[in-house]
Amino acid sequence: MIPVIVICGRSNTGKTTLIEKLLPLFSGRGLSVATIKDYHGEGPVDVPGKDSDRHLKAGACAVVLRGGDTARMFFMVDPSMPLGEFADSRLKGADFVIAEGFKSAETAKIEVALASRSRGLVCAGDPHLVAAVADFDPGAGVPLFGHDEAGRISEFILGLFPGMGGSRAAGRKRRR
Repeated sequence: MIPVIVICGRSNTGKTTLIEKLLPLFSGRGLSVATIKDYHGEGPVDVPGKDSDRHLKAGACAVVLRGGDTARMFFMVDPSMPLGEFADSRLKGADFVIAEGFKSAETAKIEVALASRSRGLVCAGDPHLVAAVADFDPGAGVPLFGHDEAGRISEFILGLFPGMGGSRAAGRKRRR
């Protein structure tokens, strides 16, 4: 199964910014990394009534919107499908997946937190929590990184996936 790491946390804590910093580090090592964003209905994923929506409703297994140098793919999914199974079924060409959100997923996760947003972690006590990125010590008993330590975080993530050349020890000692 394709490896998946979840980057989760409260809103406006730096999850997307962290992922933006990590992606070039991984691609610079020749790795192909896909991302999946947890969507909470803040607006339409696809516009109802447009061709792509109509294609899906008519039974297409997938619809790809392609324009210029980008494409978006839409397909129907079973909402109860576990994240890892979903990634494995749809993202075969990737070396691994970074999933943003998905706090309740039963897969390895790194929580991003800011003291200004909360003094605790959403996933405190979750057996799948493998590290935290925070500007305070949440006391979660997992490796702790600062928001500016993307290089060390990338090494830690690669260390979670055998054969990718990272180090799980990357977050054991935090420099301050």
